[in-house]
Amino acid sequence: MAAAAGRGPATAGGGPRPPLTESQLDTLRMVTALVNKLEIPRADVTTHPMTLALQKAAILRWNGDFVCLTADAINKLTCNDPGAGGAETNL
Repeated sequence: MAAAAGRGPATAGGGPRPPLTESQLDTLRMVTALVNKLEIPRADVTTHPMTLALQKAAILRWNGDFVCLTADAINKLTCNDPGAGGAETNL
């Protein structure tokens, strides 16, 4: 457990992790917003209809994609409902 002894985060190979890119950080911001603001449990965020609808519309980043959405665009989001055999449904 030498990596846990205060040397910072480590990868599986034992070296330090490379810094995240702005795109990766922006994607994490999006997940955090979904979990915190919509109160989606972290374990369910990947299968939640809101997440599926955003992915279908290629809205994957907070600053890069989501912030620019209008209320009308959000109201028109759809997703493929896995519980209904993949049928397209409105949110």
